Amino acid sequence: MQELENCFELLIPKPEGLFGENTEDNYSEEPDFRAHGLPSSGQGAISVEVNVKEITKTEDNAVIIEKLHENCTLINSKYLPLVKSWIKMVAKTGM
Repeated sequence: MQELENCFELLIPKPEGLFGENTEDNYSEEPDFRAHGLPSSGQGAISVEVNVKEITKTEDNAVIIEKLHENCTLINSKYLPLVKSWIKMVAKTGM
């Protein structure tokens, strides 16, 4: 996931990272399950905002775009079916 975020950051930089600002990540010993899409209360809603930007493939960004494509293919072919099977398993056990 971090690799995908880094690729997108290279293609479309965030405004706060353009000037080499030192941004420290907040790290805690306790896992934040909400950061991974798991609500702590067992109930929650997911909202996705889509802001599409046109990216033109050039010599400079071709490798990054190819890597993003490979990662998306890997997610769709390997990880998404695994997550779906986990969801079915959790639903069957009633957790």
